[in-house]
Amino acid sequence: DDVSIKVISTEEHEVITGPQDTSLCLTHDIMLLPILLLVMELFASSRASFSLTGDSPWVVPPELATPSEARSDFANDTAQTLALRDIELDWYKVLGYRAIIQTNTSFVPDVDVRNTSTPILFFGDATRHAWLEDTFNLSTRGCQLHRAAEVHCLATFTGGFYWNGQYVSNPAIIAVGNGTRGAVYAMYALSEIVLEVAPFHLFTFDQPSWKGAVTVPILLQNFGPPTFVHRAIFLNDEELLGFYRRDPLGEQIFDTATVDDILQTLLRIKGNTIIMGTTPYPDERSLAMASRRGVIITASHFEILGFNAFAWSQAFQGARPAVHAFSACIFVVLFVHAFCVCILHIHSHRFANLIASVCDCQ
Repeated sequence: DDVSIKVISTEEHEVITGPQDTSLCLTHDIMLLPILLLVMELFASSRASFSLTGDSPWVVPPELATPSEARSDFANDTAQTLALRDIELDWYKVLGYRAIIQTNTSFVPDVDVRNTSTPILFFGDATRHAWLEDTFNLSTRGCQLHRAAEVHCLATFTGGFYWNGQYVSNPAIIAVGNGTRGAVYAMYALSEIVLEVAPFHLFTFDQPSWKGAVTVPILLQNFGPPTFVHRAIFLNDEELLGFYRRDPLGEQIFDTATVDDILQTLLRIKGNTIIMGTTPYPDERSLAMASRRGVIITASHFEILGFNAFAWSQAFQGARPAVHAFSACIFVVLFVHAFCVCILHIHSHRFANLIASVCDCQ
């Protein structure tokens, strides 16, 4: 790493840079220069990347050690555990092995890693798990996680590190973030950049391919504070998409597995907010799934005004009007009434009736 190149002028036959007492002599040593450059190139290329296989262990906090279960009651842990489960499946598809997961409290490099050249992967939320900063000095090595929530970093270290006072020469891959979503984004960034798994692969034909091993470049990639605080998708047009993967229990538009795929894809592309359909019911499991994933739940104007478009006939005391009587004016009346009740805190039957008469709506 400390090799310096001395630039030699063939016109003046003198050293342009470098100490005088160690300069290369053109008359005797000029033939050594191509050999020196070749050796340096080979040395640099050997340090510029390393191979990652299924033998590489993962080191995670204890609460994330069983991603296939995701049973934690603590929402932050559940969101990270579910993301770790996703990239564990990516890992299996690309490298052909289930991940070897160790906890930072029980990991012993001499015992758990067979070869000193085997890379070790580390995951976690740096704001909650101080051992990540203590081990790798992330703040001084370029991972600027302190800037804001959701900031995350993907880095490789080839110079070794100290673990519980013991020097470990293995290369390390660090995927860490600031806060729960920062840690989740870091996991998916590793999947996309290192394993080359397409973020939208759950809904496209661009499926992960088996490689057996991948070449990991020396990298330090920071993902800074997002420009927009909320980055949302809106599951709309249910009448067009409702039969795509509908819920067989009829409790919501899509089955829970599809909702989970949608939420996972949202997080893979660094989104953080969702409008779960036009007017979801408050007890839908899709909302609980979004909460477990650590996704912010928002709504359209319907929910804000206390109105569910799929239950509009309940406004008529359960008596569903004739189909021919249905018109946009019904929604106008309901909207105005809901606005007055929820926003102005008054019961405006007279105003609603006025709107109804203007719309010629019974």
